[in-house]
Amino acid sequence: MNRIFQRAFTLIEVNLAIFIMAGGVLAMISLYSLGFRESRQSREDVASAALADTVLNPLVVALSDPKLKWSEWRSLPFANLSSGIDAGDGGGAKIQVMPDKGWLEYFETRGSGSSKTYYVPSDPVGKAGAVYRNLVGADKSGRSLPSAVTLPAGMTFALVASRESENSPVITLGVRCVRRNLRNTLMSQPVFSTEVHFQGDPNQ
Repeated sequence: MNRIFQRAFTLIEVNLAIFIMAGGVLAMISLYSLGFRESRQSREDVASAALADTVLNPLVVALSDPKLKWSEWRSLPFANLSSGIDAGDGGGAKIQVMPDKGWLEYFETRGSGSSKTYYVPSDPVGKAGAVYRNLVGADKSGRSLPSAVTLPAGMTFALVASRESENSPVITLGVRCVRRNLRNTLMSQPVFSTEVHFQGDPNQ
């Protein structure tokens, strides 16, 4: 009889085993939800990168065209230096931008004073589309570049172009992309950016 009792598990041991097993199962469940979230974020990143590529490619083609004249490059419709963005160098220099207020152009406000709130409108593509059209319009080669961005279903984006001055041979393009139902997170999305260097004849 004593031998039988020695081989059995006590209630404490059984409860302890159940507790350890439950801990393992809960850890596996939490890892599953983390993996699901990371998988979804990965799909969002791929969609954003694809849209950024769709936006930036025609602009790079247009602005890198060797037939583009220096006078056309200089006359691109950037904000005047007097209303541009502060370069932050302490010398009061301004950076020319499109649209006029850069990323801030994609915010709208509600209320006033201490109750003022900033939000991204339902579709910021209008402003981004205007920047895109102004830059693509610089193409003088006769190529039939699209005059607007064809968006994947449910996506929206913001586009900002900048240069140090009208005499700068470099234009920086930045794009933020997000799903339309998440547009309020647009400005917290990563910026896909590229630099375009003037390739034409500087004497024209």
